[in-house]
Amino acid sequence: MELCPGDLLASEMTEGDGPLVLDTPQNFTESTPSSSSLVIGRSKVSLRPISQAEHMTIISVQVDIKNRLDVMERMLCSILRALKPSQKVVMPKELPPLPLTSLDQFDKNEVFLSNSADRSDTTEYLSKCVPEHLSVKDQVSNIFGKTMSDTLAAHFNWKGRGKKTFSTTNLCAVAPSWMSIKKNSNVIGEAETAMKEWLKYAPKRAATKSKKDCESSSSSPTDEGDIS
Repeated sequence: MELCPGDLLASEMTEGDGPLVLDTPQNFTESTPSSSSLVIGRSKVSLRPISQAEHMTIISVQVDIKNRLDVMERMLCSILRALKPSQKVVMPKELPPLPLTSLDQFDKNEVFLSNSADRSDTTEYLSKCVPEHLSVKDQVSNIFGKTMSDTLAAHFNWKGRGKKTFSTTNLCAVAPSWMSIKKNSNVIGEAETAMKEWLKYAPKRAATKSKKDCESSSSSPTDEGDIS
């Protein structure tokens, strides 16, 4: 809660100390003599107007306290989620096996996600599958790497220019939702940018993986005869 010019700041007196100050704006002191005082509980405070610099300092301190409390709240929520048995990661029933590797599997997943209850369960499931400390870009790479193979992703791009459109799919709609749950903020713009980039480089990743698989197969060890 921010202080406005009409707010008061009270400080208690201690035995043997001089009177401490209850700050108040100038318009309050117009009807209150500068030498007057107030009794709050068992403490007595004097009144004087606060300066603009003091007012800004108070606001700055309040903002800093609020930011620290927000961090503590997020940390507490993470701890509570980890302690709750109900937070165990459970895959929704009927969710197609992941990662999806074919267009047929992708279509079946789209039908599954068209149901609002299944889509909500999938959103919650995905929100627990990626570490919270990751950036939005890393979350997209991490979760889509578990959701779709690069070979399948190579069939899509964001707008569908020459390929299948990804931006209008149910799977695409789910991603910003689970990241919003984790970040507690609107991350749709960041998520879209990250998804576009992930799709853009899917063909290159698929080609690299295929090449490595071929090299691994061709270099597999063969039995050698004994040499005596």
